[in-house]
Amino acid sequence: TSFSLASILGIPVGLHMAQLYGWHIPFIVLGGLSIIISLVILLVIPSIKAHLLTEKTQSRYRELKDILVNRNYFTAYVFSVLLVFSGFSIFPFLSPFMVANMRFPEHLLSLSYFVGGVATLLSTILIGKWADLHGKKKVFNFIVLGSIIPILFMTHSAIHSVVVVLIFSGLLMVFMSGRMVPAMAMVTSVPSPEHRGGFMCIHSSIQQLSMAGASYLSGVVIVQADNGMLLHFNWVGALSVCCTLMSIWVSKRLVF
Repeated sequence: TSFSLASILGIPVGLHMAQLYGWHIPFIVLGGLSIIISLVILLVIPSIKAHLLTEKTQSRYRELKDILVNRNYFTAYVFSVLLVFSGFSIFPFLSPFMVANMRFPEHLLSLSYFVGGVATLLSTILIGKWADLHGKKKVFNFIVLGSIIPILFMTHSAIHSVVVVLIFSGLLMVFMSGRMVPAMAMVTSVPSPEHRGGFMCIHSSIQQLSMAGASYLSGVVIVQADNGMLLHFNWVGALSVCCTLMSIWVSKRLVF
């Protein structure tokens, strides 16, 4: 839930601060919050390393090699790359597309993020309970297939009413964030206890690279016409759907 809200609400908050106080302020705020959070972690969060005391000490390089060559771990990395790529190929250009192509009022963009954020807050809690009750893979497949409809609508549509755009942009955020709930539950269950820390560090790095790669590729594909409209966003939407469907196939090969 926190990851979803940070992703959805962080963008408009950062843009608002940049418009009011300058582009460098969001970075200063982010750095300050990181320092505070680091101190809280050191002082409040307990150390979780008891399982390591029962394991034989081994070389850090050997442990890294074991993590990198493990086929199931590699499958988890590919799984996360597909999910992140399908989302971050769309979201950086979603707001400009809504304004330029769908004629969505620019001053209501914050409202669209607010609606999506509230809907996401409620839906992720429910999806987490469903995943525990009905199984992670089953719920993941259902949510992923459901995300295809808002992806295609938001990347292929023309002018619509404000209400329609708000509904489908909210659905897009709900489904894109919701699928990460069972997905992360599966991924974090993949590594053995002694590899979990190293695995999650590599996993996080790969996620960040996927975000950057998806945004860059979308920026190469999408062009702006003379009238200000964005072209080829539908191509990016088709790529997102392909990655989404591939993630279902890869998830079937995860062992956790």
